[in-house]
Amino acid sequence: MKILFFAPHSALWPHAFPEAIVADALLHHGHEIVYASCGELFQQYCVPMSAAGVKPGEPIERRQAVCNTCERYDRLLRQGLGLKGPTMRSLLVAGDLVETDAMLSTVTAQSLREFERDGVPLGRIALYQFVIRKKRISLDLDSADWNEYLAELRSTIYAWLAARKLLDLHKPDRVIVYNGLYSVNRAACVLAERRGIPAMFLHAGVNLSNRLQTLMLGRGDTFSYYPRLLSRWRQFAEVPCTPDLLAQVTDHYLQLVEGRSVFVYSKGKSEQAFDIRCHFAISPDQKILVATLGSYDEEVAAEMVGARVFKKVPLFKTQAAWIAVLVEFVSRRPENFLIVRVHPREFPNRRDGKKSEPFGPNPIGTQIYDSSGRFASMVMRSDLPKVASNNRATSTPEESQKIAHGSLAYYGTYTVNEAEKSLTMQMEGATFPNWIGTEQKRPMTIAGDEMKYISPSPSTGTGTAEVTLRRAGAATVGASPRR
Repeated sequence: MKILFFAPHSALWPHAFPEAIVADALLHHGHEIVYASCGELFQQYCVPMSAAGVKPGEPIERRQAVCNTCERYDRLLRQGLGLKGPTMRSLLVAGDLVETDAMLSTVTAQSLREFERDGVPLGRIALYQFVIRKKRISLDLDSADWNEYLAELRSTIYAWLAARKLLDLHKPDRVIVYNGLYSVNRAACVLAERRGIPAMFLHAGVNLSNRLQTLMLGRGDTFSYYPRLLSRWRQFAEVPCTPDLLAQVTDHYLQLVEGRSVFVYSKGKSEQAFDIRCHFAISPDQKILVATLGSYDEEVAAEMVGARVFKKVPLFKTQAAWIAVLVEFVSRRPENFLIVRVHPREFPNRRDGKKSEPFGPNPIGTQIYDSSGRFASMVMRSDLPKVASNNRATSTPEESQKIAHGSLAYYGTYTVNEAEKSLTMQMEGATFPNWIGTEQKRPMTIAGDEMKYISPSPSTGTGTAEVTLRRAGAATVGASPRR
């Protein structure tokens, strides 16, 4: 069997290496392998650039650095495993680039959904990374958005042109990609399927405790793969699970509950007791209804590229419509209390690597630790507003809010565990009252005059807070909560 590996993302080593290992295994089992890599075809913007934190429109030097990494890894895989095949860039000629420019000139924000070639909806396919990167649920594009989208569309067209030539030249029996949803990969897969060539995808496993040690291989993409698995459930429903399989399930759920994996988005379950009725002022006789929302942008992206297809018409067209009905239902039934859990992707989260600065870019403050095991801390914004009345008791609501949000003080006792490199604080008093009476264990490092620690339960309520302190007279204090 001749198998085409459409592999443009060598810089993503956790993807590229297992993909190449599969290609090598198939090669050694007698299959003919055509290994096609990027060759800097997608140098305007690509998935590895996004993964490296390079934003669209950044200087060519930053983008080129990712291309250089991609080229280096590609050579390593080809030489180390004996994989052979053309680069996609080598397949395109000047006329292809001119044709691409001509096609791009005809696409508008209004027509992009209808833009297709050879029955491949290139305009919609190109939306996938854009929608997820921008967390979009609509296509109201400004000029900056449009330029970003055009970069994605250019790469998608290039991929379609390269795939067309690869299929014409090599006539493979199968096409394999790593992640069948990435725009450039999907363009190749949809074209292959339209020609009657099964397109397969590889993807890291779904168990968060060992996702990079396992691999999925299936037809199409993850959205079509899981329904097929579920349809076969009855064939295996009566097969007992082994202890090892049950342990794997347990390990996965521990990752979810404890928030160990970046793919959980949220922090782990707090060790402190949480009274949900007290927190939301729910009376003892009310029933609690919890509505859990999915990730809107990922759903929109999957629907845009045609990966998410409903076999049955959903009861509600959108999640918002469902919530509206629930709110109306509960409003007429006071015996119920509705809690809506919005998906963490809708906010800055750990996977985004987003950082916030509640005390501003130049916080000021001090922390004092004495030899008897007591401490006191004060941190505040350097631009706190003055109280116009010159009377703290008569500050305006806006002044009070800015001062409360921009300052934090707390005190108590502390212990240091040098073996664990941790600092444990017993909170006796705090301007954030929720901390009073709690114990906080914070990973800590000291280097010279600088001490750093991470607070797993910041006063902002989400994420973690990274605090940097310098010995008095050496520099300033910095606090950077991050999600």
